[in-house]
Amino acid sequence: MLSATISTPELPADLGDSCPREKFVVEAEREHIRVMLSVARRYLNSEDLCWDAVQESLLALFTIRPEELPRPESLRGWLLRAVRLRSLHLARTLHRRRIHEEACACLRCLALVCELSEAVELNELVRSVRREMAQLPQSQREILEMRDFLGLEYSDISERLRLPIGTVRSRLHRARATIRKRLMSSQERRFSCAS
Repeated sequence: MLSATISTPELPADLGDSCPREKFVVEAEREHIRVMLSVARRYLNSEDLCWDAVQESLLALFTIRPEELPRPESLRGWLLRAVRLRSLHLARTLHRRRIHEEACACLRCLALVCELSEAVELNELVRSVRREMAQLPQSQREILEMRDFLGLEYSDISERLRLPIGTVRSRLHRARATIRKRLMSSQERRFSCAS
């Protein structure tokens, strides 16, 4: 069985008189807890966060160096200031986190919209290319399909169709140029209608 050791910060045994530090903090908590919570509630909307701010302030009092301890007459002011500063820090942190999470959610939505729009555009482009390919002469369409869809080499296409390689290349070039020209003109028509 594994055992873990938990380290705690080094604390002075007492405050210079007969009162141990722990007793000092417990007394401060008992005496000022209500007003500390009241201060925290002014800045925070969550009861849990209010208690966090109070606990962090008491922990700061517990771990502070002996020479920095507030005098008993100024303890209340020190604790209220500590709670106020911690509450403000927690409120700012929560606000930054909320803004960051909202921005991330917006970016995710935008990415999804872009993906959908790109998919629609790609789908539309594929349909346009297929429509234009159907209008090509059989000799050009056949070579275009073999090269661009089946991935055959020029020499393989040449052998299958029993055509010279130069003829295969020129027909492929004409087929691609025809489709490119038709797609560009249909795109121009779409933009001119939109404006």
